[in-house]
Order: sequence, then structure tokens, then C-alpha cells
Amino acid sequence: NGRNKDTEDRLKKKFPPIHAEVQQYDTPGVVTDIDGVALTWYLPGIIGRNRRQAIMWEALSVLEPELQLNKSSNQWRVGPKYYRSSPANTLKPGTASFAPAWFEQGHDTEKYPLRVSKALVKKDGPANQWLERMTVSSALIGGILSIVQPDLYEAGRNAFLYLNDNPDEVDLPERLREVLQIWTAPFHGVSVISNRITPVHRDSNSGVEWMDILVALGTYQRGTLELGGLGVSFQYDPGTVVAIAGRVIAHAAKCNGDRACIAYYMREKVHRRLGLVHPRWFKLPDI
Repeated sequence: NGRNKDTEDRLKKKFPPIHAEVQQYDTPGVVTDIDGVALTWYLPGIIGRNRRQAIMWEALSVLEPELQLNKSSNQWRVGPKYYRSSPANTLKPGTASFAPAWFEQGHDTEKYPLRVSKALVKKDGPANQWLERMTVSSALIGGILSIVQPDLYEAGRNAFLYLNDNPDEVDLPERLREVLQIWTAPFHGVSVISNRITPVHRDSNSGVEWMDILVALGTYQRGTLELGGLGVSFQYDPGTVVAIAGRVIAHAAKCNGDRACIAYYMREKVHRRLGLVHPRWFKLPDI
């Protein structure tokens, strides 16, 4: 999961990074392996100021009731250790995650049904309001995925076409169809992470070959996204989009100031439940 130093040191010996000392980049690029397999795409400033500030950043205010942290937890994703305190006039710290159809935590085997996320059950709830404000922006993120990993884009799109035709696969069929009308990203799930320093980690629920997309928002300057196993870091300012094979590439993010990350991702077990083709690595020669 990227959190064990001894394991990471062994991996670095077996798979040496590009640079022995981490080097920072601030211009667009893609990192590949020796076979041309894309591991991460770096797209600084691709979200223009008007959209990221007037639309995407402002839209997060309606989601604040769903942003949660657990003050008694030691788990880094939800515990208070890595969350910034909340001065006046800043976005509430916390995380909100939701999806039209996925497994409840700890109930991800064949005997359990797919469920509409609790945050989306209420038609006029904060998550639903946020999705309505994000329809065009999330579709644009889907457009980026269609370029950086076309097969994954098609797989995500096919998943929602299938669910729309077979809503009884999910616990709340009617609500599912309503959510799908405003769920414009071709990803199974989305997380909004507000005012958190993110320690080095990998994301274990996606497919090995699949890209997650991270969107940086806020009013801060000179954030950093570090990919230590590759020996690179990226300047991670508002408006930056990074597509990353998050199950393979360990990564960490740090920013000073009011900020949020919108993370779009797939769930391998959801994909498998729907019986869809498993997308493979994308190679640059395939462009």
C-alpha cells in the first residue's frame, strides 16, 4: 500500500527510479516505462482559472455537509492527523466519497448487492447538488481519460450504459437512473478530499493497469505531488490534472493553503461484477 518503508526500499532496488534524487517538473509530460507503457500524465494548468475557481472550487461549498473526518481514528485517510485546521473562510476539512453503484465497505463479494452510495440516496442532498453543478466539468475530466487511456474510458462508459439498462443490479433501481442523469464522468467513484496532506500511499481498489485522475483546486500556490518511486515530483498548483496508475505508483501530496483534490477512480470489483472487459495498459505508440 506504499506505507511500508522496508518494502518500498526493496522495490526501489529492484526497480530503480528515473532519478536517484527526486527532481521536480512544472511542464506537461508523461512518464512511461521502457516499453512505452504510460504510468502517469502530468497536465499543469489544464483547468482554466474561470472554470476551476468560479465553477469547480465554488461548487465544493455545497458539499461541506458530506465532508467528514473521524477524530478518534488513527487511519490516515479519515483520522485528524493529516487534516489542516479550519480557519475562517476556508473549506471545511474532510473527505466525501460516493458512487452510483458500488459495494459497501466489507461487503464486496458476490453475495452482496451493488448499492447507491448513502450520500446519493437523498435526491436533494449535498452530493446530488454538487453533481448537478459539476456535470460539464466532470464530462471534461472524462474527455481527458478518453485520451490518456481510451480503453478505460470505454469500459467506464459501458458500465453505466449497462446499469442504465439493468438498474435492478443495484439496490435502488429508480434512484440509480436518476443519479446516472447527472453522473457525467466515466468513473465508478469520486472522492473530494479537503485540506489534507496526503502521505505516501497506493490505492488498492483499482485495476493494476488503470488510471485514476486527480484534480487540484484551491487558493494555494506551489503545491507538490511526489512520486518517489519514480524519482520525480510535480508542481501541483490549482488547475493541475494528474492521471496516475495509483495502484502501482506510490504518491503523496502536500500544499500550504486552502485546497481540495477531486479524485476520480474505478473499482475493479464493480467492473468484475458487471462482467465487463478488463482494460489493459495504454502504450504511447498506440496513440
